[in-house]
Amino acid sequence: VANTLRISAYPFLHGGVIFETDSSPSMKQLAQAVIHFGKRFLFCSTNSIDRADQLGMRSEQAVHVGEGVDLQRIFCRPIPSLEQGRFQITFVGYLSPHRGLDQLVRACALLQDEIPRIHVTIVGNDPTGYRTELERVIQQVGVAHSVEFLGRLPRAQYESLLARTHVVSLLLRGPKTGSLAACLEAQAAGIPVLTTGQAGLGEYVDDGKTGLLCGLSPESAADALMRIFRGYQNNRWKPQSIRAWAANHSWEQVAENIERALLAEQQ
Repeated sequence: VANTLRISAYPFLHGGVIFETDSSPSMKQLAQAVIHFGKRFLFCSTNSIDRADQLGMRSEQAVHVGEGVDLQRIFCRPIPSLEQGRFQITFVGYLSPHRGLDQLVRACALLQDEIPRIHVTIVGNDPTGYRTELERVIQQVGVAHSVEFLGRLPRAQYESLLARTHVVSLLLRGPKTGSLAACLEAQAAGIPVLTTGQAGLGEYVDDGKTGLLCGLSPESAADALMRIFRGYQNNRWKPQSIRAWAANHSWEQVAENIERALLAEQQ
């Protein structure tokens, strides 16, 4: 349409969509057609840019505008007490094997002696029925008393949960871009994020300052969770500093990045 009207168009190539091309030939054809006829493209992560390169896009066609977070909707929570409460780990997103929930519960099993009050809350829908398989893992490793499923939460309940959360776990595996919004929302609330760095998340966590990157094994995740726990004991995690990092990724900044790209096209 843009070519017909002789105007510039900047399609946004969504990471979740362009990674579906492996399982959907029609989606792959559509993505390749858009790339063929498009002039430049908007992306929220370098991970998605790499995927578009594989589908035929030239690197100079990419415009990285970033992912955004609404700082007006999320308040920086005070650090929840460890002495009076439990060590709260929260996952946010739909349930799926590639989101590392099995790695998380196995890591928690390894830490039961060192962190007796460790607790995992899983928030999100279960579109593929993965919960049944995950519950088998939970029973197998003996952490049923430490894991709860809440499904999709109303906004007020979600914010209340964030206020009690010590770390948000996003242990995604594989190349498919995902959970960028959840990652930034957690940090906007002053909460450190634990992630493998895959799926585009590596560029949205300042390792050691706003969260930690870990490997793909339960042992690596357990080690990172222990470091986060000790960080709270040593007053290492600074909610306002974590939120300041998230502020660098506000929607206002994304809008400025898009505007800059459009103005550059006119020059």
